[in-house]
Amino acid sequence: MKGYVGRLRPGIVVSVIELTHGDLVARVETDWGLSRRMFCHHLDFGLEFKTRTGEWVREGDSRALRFLLRVRDELAAGKPERHVSDDGRRLDAEMVAKVLRRNG
Repeated sequence: MKGYVGRLRPGIVVSVIELTHGDLVARVETDWGLSRRMFCHHLDFGLEFKTRTGEWVREGDSRALRFLLRVRDELAAGKPERHVSDDGRRLDAEMVAKVLRRNG
């Protein structure tokens, strides 16, 4: 996660400078220069999707956005929800709309 760009929950974009305490605490810096330490669970790093070739891409990648548009159309047609990950989180219509809004 070091060097990764995430969002604070209100929408403030930050860069992760350093991770400590078993990657639970991050030192982040906002785009206007404010630096502070905070728990990683307070940051929103977005979703990642695995391609057929096994590569992980961020939600803003054009391949992920094409996939999300296809999922949105499938959900509108009444097809069942797809899994985001093995932990059982489902990619429902509300989540798809939120991710598409946040990435253009």
